Amino acid sequence: MQFKILDPNYEQRVRDSFARQAAMALIGASMTRVEPGRCEIELPVREELTQQHRFVHGGVVRMIADSAAATRPSR
Repeated sequence: MQFKILDPNYEQRVRDSFARQAAMALIGASMTRVEPGRCEIELPVREELTQQHRFVHGGVVRMIADSAAATRPSR
């Protein structure tokens, strides 16, 4: 699917919107890629973010997925 870019400043607007998410800053997530129809967020794994079996907690993974899927420029 080809995305038509309506706002030539969309990437900066998306990055600015992400930067306002205090929860992402709290867990140490960073937005590493923004393209039409694509967003990547990375998270360094730390013990504080793991569950009892030492995997990153599902709630943390869901936070990142939610932000990546719903990140859009604010109006």
